[in-house]
Amino acid sequence: MDKNTQQGAPLVSIRCLVYNHEPFLRQCLDGFVMQQTTFPFEAIIHDDASTDGSAAIIREYAEKYPDIIKPIYEKENQYSKHDGSLDRIIVASMHPDSKYIALCEGDDYWTDPNKLQKQVDILETHPECSIVFCKVHTVTKEGRPRNWTIPSAESKIPYGELTLDDYMKEEYYYARWTFHTSTFCYRKSCLELHDQLRSTLYGKFPFGDQPLLLSCLFQGKGYYIPDYTGCYRTGSGGYMSNVFSTPEKIIGFKERCIPAWKALDEYTQKKYSKYIQQRIEEAKQTILRIKYENNLMNQWQRMIFPFQSFRWRVKFHLRNLLDC
Repeated sequence: MDKNTQQGAPLVSIRCLVYNHEPFLRQCLDGFVMQQTTFPFEAIIHDDASTDGSAAIIREYAEKYPDIIKPIYEKENQYSKHDGSLDRIIVASMHPDSKYIALCEGDDYWTDPNKLQKQVDILETHPECSIVFCKVHTVTKEGRPRNWTIPSAESKIPYGELTLDDYMKEEYYYARWTFHTSTFCYRKSCLELHDQLRSTLYGKFPFGDQPLLLSCLFQGKGYYIPDYTGCYRTGSGGYMSNVFSTPEKIIGFKERCIPAWKALDEYTQKKYSKYIQQRIEEAKQTILRIKYENNLMNQWQRMIFPFQSFRWRVKFHLRNLLDC
């Protein structure tokens, strides 16, 4: 479809959050405008009061691709308010008739021009599915390839249709990063339940992508297309880069995850307790290891940690042997 002459209401709304992404933003926006589809789509590009040249790049693309690029320029940073204003602004800016939502932040990018078409084809022909995922490569801040992917090479997640149980086992029991946000394409209708759970279940979660994924899988199946459709840029100053910037921040993040996962265990009526408890135990061990390695323990804790760590590793390896 000619990207300058899209006809009709967009079927897909792309959500793109931008904050000081000037070095990466052209690559991200190019991934949107290169999409080859049989349907119209829009890209809501939200610049959250960037202090670099991000807004100027967005204006350039909005002028060149006015039927696709729909810019929002903030004068005041919305993310820092933590009051839901960011999501409300973006949702209100989407075309009311769009049916699906795709995600990609301004420092990540798509590499497959058929990504949206593949995902929409699945959602249109599989009404039981609420969300579609793909694979991503990872790259450094400078764009150099890294040697891991999401899902990882060790992933046990099934191709094609997958259930909440499949996801919980992979994400919690095996503690593997299952899918990256830049591959999410889901039904807009899933937002109703998601919004209801924001102030209850998700109030404890220190991140936003996993709650969204869970909301979709609470309402239907997922679908995994094992094609590489984009790249996740690490170390570019995003949320996870900040989380892993110091030992203290990693510890704080893990400590906030534990009550969130306990809340999820209650919400799912203990159906996935085996998986969730395993993830909680893994998080506790990670906290102890980081404290040990960074001299953040008292003398008694340092003395007993090696024995605790050995016992946990034995338990972990036995579990993997029994699961084979």
